[in-house]
Amino acid sequence: RTVELEKGNKLNLTRTDPYGAIVLSLERGQLPESYRGSYTDWYQAENAAKKYVLERQSVIAEIKEKEPKLKRA
Repeated sequence: RTVELEKGNKLNLTRTDPYGAIVLSLERGQLPESYRGSYTDWYQAENAAKKYVLERQSVIAEIKEKEPKLKRA
């Protein structure tokens, strides 16, 4: 399964081994350490993916550019 993110990046949920472990990966870049483990079922993996997307959106929403200060001559 794939979740499309901003700027064309994709979050992939992939079953990696014959035992059914599922891992999250980004097409470009690295996931935070807390999401790099493997999940035992799709429900856990989908919840982690949703949490990652929500955290990412909240971080993006909080970014504000500071106005440059003018230097006095």
